[in-house]
Amino acid sequence: MSSLPLKKKVKKFAKEQGADLVRIAGIERYDDAPQNMHPRIVLPNARSLVVIANRISRGALVALGKGNHVSYNCYGYGGLCEIMRKTMYSIMCFLEDQGYTAVPIDPLHSLLTDAPARNISLRVAAFLAGLGEYGYSKVFLTPEFGPRQRFGVIITDAPMESDPLFSAKICDQCEICVTQCPANALDPDRGIVTKLAGKKVKHVYINEARCAIQHHGLNADTSPFVSDPFPFNDQYDDFATIMDRIPPFLDDKKLYFYQRFHYEFGTYSICGARGCIRACAKHLEEIGRIPAFSTPIPLPKEEMKASTRTAGWWAFESDSA
Repeated sequence: MSSLPLKKKVKKFAKEQGADLVRIAGIERYDDAPQNMHPRIVLPNARSLVVIANRISRGALVALGKGNHVSYNCYGYGGLCEIMRKTMYSIMCFLEDQGYTAVPIDPLHSLLTDAPARNISLRVAAFLAGLGEYGYSKVFLTPEFGPRQRFGVIITDAPMESDPLFSAKICDQCEICVTQCPANALDPDRGIVTKLAGKKVKHVYINEARCAIQHHGLNADTSPFVSDPFPFNDQYDDFATIMDRIPPFLDDKKLYFYQRFHYEFGTYSICGARGCIRACAKHLEEIGRIPAFSTPIPLPKEEMKASTRTAGWWAFESDSA
């Protein structure tokens, strides 16, 4: 039997099972978090959360810039989440073997916009575990990978001490995520501010309908599957509504290949997060906020200019609540 404290044993085991990053958030971190996403609505006697992250393949982002959508869906989205489920199941079993109850929260659960509210936010959990910070676009940033990871959470009744909150800065509010979003889904003049663990968390407003249409590859300007423009209508704010309206915009051959993405990977991620992940990662590498590589991440618009404008809602004197 290992003499290591439980927290160290769990983190060591998670790394051995394939997690790139792992941190712990004690339940006290949720004291001022949104109560409809509190872990105790899932596990009433929850005492801590194990939050893991696995990197999105950087090579898949490079391939996306050259028109290959398969690698990203497999090693950056649906397929990556399937890999993470195996890691999370192993961590759950490890905690059960120590005599504790553990509830894994699926990496893709946030896509179910019409699901009941009894779930938790992966971003909130990542923030409260000290993995990084919210970026300008709401995409979560870590110092290891910038915007390039997916998160999984295991809620448990095991008592473990919180890791320190992240205190450095990664995002420089350059607005490249805004200017490079093909759907114009991010509104830099409208901000969302919440309080987590005594700190103000800020990001721009996201038009989820426009984001969903772009994400699912229905923008004729950027998708290889659509030739006729799909209406960017604010009422299309959930997966089912959008899927019901796809067939008229695709011929039979394109519809077949398009549907293969869902059959193979469980996702239709055709946009590949051009602004909020690809352009963001490219910029953060270039300014030295995250590790850089010899092969750059290509974008359809290579000219990327950082904005000099500061949105008024962002300019707080202090991040402390």
